Amino acid sequence: MKIEMLHIYGYGRLENREYTLSQLSVLYGENEAGKSTIRSFIKSVLFGFPTRGQYRYEPRTGGRYGGALTLQTNQYGRIKIERLPKTAVGEVTIYLEDGTRGGEELLEAILQGMDSTLFDSIFSFDVHGLQNIHTVSREELGSYLFSAGAIGTDAILQLEKKLDSGMEALFKPNGRKPLVNAALQEASKLKEELERWQHKLDTYKDWASKKRSSEEQLTELQLEQEQLRLAIRDYETMTTLQPLQLEKKKYESFLSSVAASSFPVNGINRYERLMEEWKAIRLRLQTLRKKIEDTEQTIESFSTRQHILEQEAVVEACRLGYMSYETAKRDVLSLQTELARLEEEKQELRTSIGFSGDALLFHASLSAKEGVMEAAQAFKRLTEQKQQLDEQFAAAKELLEQLEEQVRYVAGSLLSATERMQCEKLLENEAFTEAAASTHMLHLLKEKQGRQAEEELIRRKKRNVLFYSLLSVNSIVLAASLFLNVKLVLFACLFAFVCIVLFFTVGSNKQQSLALELEKDLAALQGMGRSEETIQAKHRLHMDDERKQQLEREQFKLQQAERAYERIVSQYEEWEKNMYVLQKEVQAWKEKTGLPSALPAAQLIPAFERLEKLQQGERETIKRKERIGLLEGETKTFEEKMRGLQDIFAVRDENSAALLYGMSEILKEEKQKVQQHQQLKQQIVQWEIEIQELQLIDSKLEQERDTLWSSADAQTEEQFLMRGQKAEEAHEAQKQLSFLEVQIEVLRTRLVNPSIADIGEDCAALLQEAVKKQQRLHEMQQQLQHEAATCTAEMTALENGSTYRDIVHEWEAKRSQLRELVKKWSAYAVAKAALQNTTARYYKERLPLILKKAERYFTYVTNGQYTRLLTPSAEQALQVERKDGQRFFCHELSQATTEQVYLSLRLALACAYDMQESYPLIIDDSFVHFDAVRTKQTIELIKEIVRERQVIVFTCHPHLLSHFSGDTVIVLKNGAEPA
Repeated sequence: MKIEMLHIYGYGRLENREYTLSQLSVLYGENEAGKSTIRSFIKSVLFGFPTRGQYRYEPRTGGRYGGALTLQTNQYGRIKIERLPKTAVGEVTIYLEDGTRGGEELLEAILQGMDSTLFDSIFSFDVHGLQNIHTVSREELGSYLFSAGAIGTDAILQLEKKLDSGMEALFKPNGRKPLVNAALQEASKLKEELERWQHKLDTYKDWASKKRSSEEQLTELQLEQEQLRLAIRDYETMTTLQPLQLEKKKYESFLSSVAASSFPVNGINRYERLMEEWKAIRLRLQTLRKKIEDTEQTIESFSTRQHILEQEAVVEACRLGYMSYETAKRDVLSLQTELARLEEEKQELRTSIGFSGDALLFHASLSAKEGVMEAAQAFKRLTEQKQQLDEQFAAAKELLEQLEEQVRYVAGSLLSATERMQCEKLLENEAFTEAAASTHMLHLLKEKQGRQAEEELIRRKKRNVLFYSLLSVNSIVLAASLFLNVKLVLFACLFAFVCIVLFFTVGSNKQQSLALELEKDLAALQGMGRSEETIQAKHRLHMDDERKQQLEREQFKLQQAERAYERIVSQYEEWEKNMYVLQKEVQAWKEKTGLPSALPAAQLIPAFERLEKLQQGERETIKRKERIGLLEGETKTFEEKMRGLQDIFAVRDENSAALLYGMSEILKEEKQKVQQHQQLKQQIVQWEIEIQELQLIDSKLEQERDTLWSSADAQTEEQFLMRGQKAEEAHEAQKQLSFLEVQIEVLRTRLVNPSIADIGEDCAALLQEAVKKQQRLHEMQQQLQHEAATCTAEMTALENGSTYRDIVHEWEAKRSQLRELVKKWSAYAVAKAALQNTTARYYKERLPLILKKAERYFTYVTNGQYTRLLTPSAEQALQVERKDGQRFFCHELSQATTEQVYLSLRLALACAYDMQESYPLIIDDSFVHFDAVRTKQTIELIKEIVRERQVIVFTCHPHLLSHFSGDTVIVLKNGAEPA
């Protein structure tokens, strides 16, 4: 995953800003330039805006809040993530390359479960993480760095400390203040107190036995009282039930005296509703018959023209084809114009190449075109070869003439045989005299040379001492200026260095000049004693020897030039042969295609291309002519249809559109008439159907009336109504009887003993006897309750008030409290064991990979000063090994080196984190305490990591910018405007 661009609509002090990021981006700015704001913006777009209680970076000017990131991903390609403040964390919209959009679900799929906390722990760290190192104790520093290498933060260390403190606050093996220890001591005291109360329980048990006996008798007495109470309630219910039973017998005797009748249930109401419905049906039948008669008269007044309606399909086809007709006419004109243009282009092409044949017969395949191109390229190569041969021939000819002239000149300047013998004899006579004189002078020159050499050796030693002293001082000043970055002193040292070198170089030149003077004196010595004639003779012999050698060289050059000339002539012959064959092939192709024979070979490819265009033009002409024929046929067919419709509709107009509109209106009127005619017929049919249905209902209602009369055994309406009145009186009596039966049934359900309902005795006397028995039982209950109270008082006295109960309650409460504390301690112990198991598995599986990568990073950052990071165990803290083999715990290292261990672990964790997408690494001033060498090494390490993932560096230190190229640095001015 790579962040390519930041689009900030409004976030904190930043509004309407865009930043383009590369694989390595360095955002430099002074304090309050917006670096922290940009970091928070990246997290907010990816994981949501800060919630309440956190600083949300809302624009102070009230502008638009939010922004977007443009990312390059492996799975989805280039995407844009936009977040706007529609909810607390913001509403996110993702724009994919194919134009589709997504929301939070797609973002979760892209981030693969990554959240803000995990991103901060692994892929984003700053100077605060380094500062936390200095707040950790020496003993915990190794564990802190291990936790940072495991999950990016010190959460494991903090959690382990929290679990240990929680367990120690609950229980220590030999402690007194922890809660479990104190609870155990208190429980022991309560147990001793309970044992002292055991001997008091014997007397207590006797009184408890008497109390149980009294309570059992009370229970039996209460059961008997309950049964008596239920019997009294039954007697009271029977005093109400007996009058109702007498009234029920009266109604039953009345109904048995009334003769049974067959009058239908609710017959009067049914008969009245039937008659009202029958009256409405007959009125509706009269109305419908009148409507049918009037509508049939209206239908007879309609008249339609069927021959016009039969042409509806033709008119519709013409209306739909009108636009095609107009388009066809315009297309015919356009095609005719194009035909004229094509004819002009074809004539122009024919004229340009002098072609008069049939272009359609021209063979324009790819093989033919390749053959022409090869011929043209061959002609071009032969032409260029001819030019090269002409140039080579002229150069060879000129060189040959020059060498011949030079040979003649050197041969004419040689000495004759007589002149050469005279010069040699003269040199032999002067040889002896010259040897004696030169021996004495040579001795004098050697003495002079020895004295000068001794003086020069002394001067050279002094000069060397001065040279190396000045050079050492200049080198020291130069190194200091480089370290302090003082450019003026640096330039001055370089200038002084050049001056020193030049001065001593001039001195060495003086030594060389002295040697040259001695050589000149020696030459003069050798020349002393020689006569002018001898010198000239020797010079002439020397010059004659040199001319002989020169003559041999020039003759050799002349032979080579002659061979080169012959090769060029043979190449000329080969060229003429190839050119003849090529011209013959080209001429055959011209005759085959019909091109003029005078067409230059250089115009073969343009001529071939024009023939292709001409052939294409002929094909286009044929296509357009065929198209014109089709379009003219379509327009002619349309016009014939229109003339036929004009005769049928009896309309005349020159405008086809107006004709079609008029015919459409006529058709519309006729169709409306037909539609009205059909609607009226359908209405009549519906009315007739309704009449049939009403007639059926009328017959049914008449049958229902006859059925009611028959069920009441009546022949007339009056008989039916009289019998209905009698039936109502009997129905009312039946209702009263039913009501009494309900009341009697309710009272029967209240009886506990249902058999008492059939008793024939007077229930009032039985009720009085039961009440007297209830009073006797109440007196016995009071006596038993007094005995139970006496037992309870004695037991209470033995318990010494509430002391025993309090001790028992406190004992149980303390046991419950102790169980809860043990559960809580067990929870801490289980959590610590799980953490230790997880840590152990991490030590075994994942930590070696991270430490191996962190070790390589740490070695690189320290420039090989430290070579190993030793894998910590659960009992031993993290250690580092120096290149001399000595090992150190992290609290024994310097502040900067400890920070470099932390940085290496964090970088290794980020690079080893296994995800489908490689998330960007965000670093905020995490190596400000490093020296110059380790700062350079750290930045080189970051540049190496950039090959695998994007790295974004925030800094406010300008000296770091010199380590980065200019295209990777973004300088933020006040307000985070890029410079």
